Amino acid sequence: YEAHTILPENPSTLFNSHFDFNKTTKILIHGWKNTGNSTFSLTLRNAYVAHMSVNVIIVDWHKLSHHSYRQSRRFMDLVAVRIAELYDFLRQYVARETIHVIGHSLGAHVAGIVGEIVKMGKIYRITGLDPAGPLINKHVTSGRLDKLDAQFVDVIHTSGFALGFYSPLGHADFYPNRGVPIQPGCGVDVVGKCSHRRSYHLFKESISKQSQFMAVPCPS
Repeated sequence: YEAHTILPENPSTLFNSHFDFNKTTKILIHGWKNTGNSTFSLTLRNAYVAHMSVNVIIVDWHKLSHHSYRQSRRFMDLVAVRIAELYDFLRQYVARETIHVIGHSLGAHVAGIVGEIVKMGKIYRITGLDPAGPLINKHVTSGRLDKLDAQFVDVIHTSGFALGFYSPLGHADFYPNRGVPIQPGCGVDVVGKCSHRRSYHLFKESISKQSQFMAVPCPS
């Protein structure tokens, strides 16, 4: 794949790239201690390229995510501002229905903050993949992912009560295997790292038209 750096302050970086204005755009936001070349980013990029004809934009905020968790948590607003600038920049040329923002772990909450601050209309869809739980206040909707951040917010929970946020956050919340560790295939998973990652592997499977997951609605 040939990657291009896109800068909102420099429109030529978009026009000189392989960005196709007629395609849907997927914006991927990694989490704590990850990079733009992390397993999350590459797993979903590869799945989209293999099964769909879309633009994939990978946000790389590793210079701010490789601090202590507490410090990286504080940097989420700074990252969100830059992504919001990118979103508003893209919206000058494409319809909002064509932009889908996807975040994993802290990246899911970054996506939520982006939804709070964009200026070019509400984001059409945000997907949160096991949004981070530690230091995230479930009683305050600002500064984290919430169903008000986009027209449609869907969430996959896989390490609730450990690394992930267990309470519902979106219009549709999915809890594979009850949404808590230990997820199938993870073996010994004391702190829930494997289960935390399982969210984007499950989402990857949903990208393929051949993959189907059985589910039942919760009573609440």
